[in-house]
Amino acid sequence: MSISGVELTPLLEKAALSASGFVAGIIAKTVLDLDLATWIVRYLSRLPVRSVFRSSPYSASGKWRQEWETRSTRFSEPDTRAGMASAWQFFSYWVADFEASTVRYRAFGRITDEHIVGRWYDRSDRKGYYGAFELEIVDAKCLRGRWLGHSKDSREIRTGAWRWTKSE
Repeated sequence: MSISGVELTPLLEKAALSASGFVAGIIAKTVLDLDLATWIVRYLSRLPVRSVFRSSPYSASGKWRQEWETRSTRFSEPDTRAGMASAWQFFSYWVADFEASTVRYRAFGRITDEHIVGRWYDRSDRKGYYGAFELEIVDAKCLRGRWLGHSKDSREIRTGAWRWTKSE
């Protein structure tokens, strides 16, 4: 198709490509801005994608017991720094929900080689207590690494060891 000797097909293809890129960008921004990635990983982890793509990445889904170390007076007792966690994995993305001292937390990360790297936060107050982590995948039942955290109460950055042991 042409108008006044100008071929429209390449122009229409470029416009369609440009529009689809724009729509994909809007969708990606919405997913990231609304933090829907954790929801997506949590619920799509049930799909059997490992067999579809014939990949077999490390499986970090399941029930875990996690324990972290700190010098904080708020978490001085060992019981306040340990507890059960539920984890979900979708491809190389990982989400875990856990509780410590009656506060509900979420960790969200990406599995790269033998490590899970990501961020963690208080689910009810994102600016309350939050930080980053890196966990080494020791074997199918053990993760160990470090967390780094910031609290709006103390304005101090703390760090400590973090151990995860699979319980199922």
